Amino acid sequence: MISPDGKGARFTITHEADPASLEGIADVRTELRAAKEAVKGSPLADSKFFLGGTAATYRDIQEASAYDLMIAALAAIILIFVVMVAITRALIAACVIVGTVVLSLASSFGLSVLVWQDIVGVQLHWIVIAMSVIVLLAVGSDYNLLVITRFKEELPAGMKTGLIRALASTGGVVTSAGLVFAFTMMSMIASDLRSIGQVGTTIGLGLLLDTFVIRSLVTPSIATLLGRWFWWPMALPKRPSRKPQAVADAATAPQPVAVAAAGDHRAPAPKPTGDAQFDPSANDGR
Repeated sequence: MISPDGKGARFTITHEADPASLEGIADVRTELRAAKEAVKGSPLADSKFFLGGTAATYRDIQEASAYDLMIAALAAIILIFVVMVAITRALIAACVIVGTVVLSLASSFGLSVLVWQDIVGVQLHWIVIAMSVIVLLAVGSDYNLLVITRFKEELPAGMKTGLIRALASTGGVVTSAGLVFAFTMMSMIASDLRSIGQVGTTIGLGLLLDTFVIRSLVTPSIATLLGRWFWWPMALPKRPSRKPQAVADAATAPQPVAVAAAGDHRAPAPKPTGDAQFDPSANDGR
């Protein structure tokens, strides 16, 4: 098909594979490269080539989504880090919160690929990553922030005691919230749209990891290993010194007082009991 002015031509290419599949999308660059190689050394060498159709459209979406996803993920991570620093006043604690959330995000993607692609045999939709990044970054940071904020409030009791109290006081709340949110998102698997089900399961797996692994094990372990450096550069409150219990009891116990007359070294006479009898021979003879 050639245009009326003879300056444009249109060719129809038929794919052997599904143009919406990964194989069809990968053929886009091969087709453009083959077309440019065919006109080399001819009057059409300076021509411009444009490729349309299903495969080319999905190729453009793939490239745009990857670029947009990178911008969205970096912007979200930077903003969350700034908020964490403003709340905790500690750079290391903020880095740990953001780092553990990114670790949970990557783990949830790996589990989702294992479930959908390796077990079920269905390719993940491109929108799964875009939707999961935003939700998991926000929710995972909130769960960690709840624990770290409570930990900060309990610091006057000491590092280890404060961490134990923080986990004990927030464990039930975070676990309940994580379970409710995770199973709510996983219920999206009942949708007729496969992509919606994949989004729900990916987010649900990430929430379960945040609830039972990141918040319960990873974050407390890192805080324990780093010790006081976890709160750098924030100045930690000084823990009041406490005396040992035996020393404190000895200091507060009443002390016996002995009073004796000067020069009198005789032992005091025993007091008579109620059964004692009068003995005349015990007198001095007077």
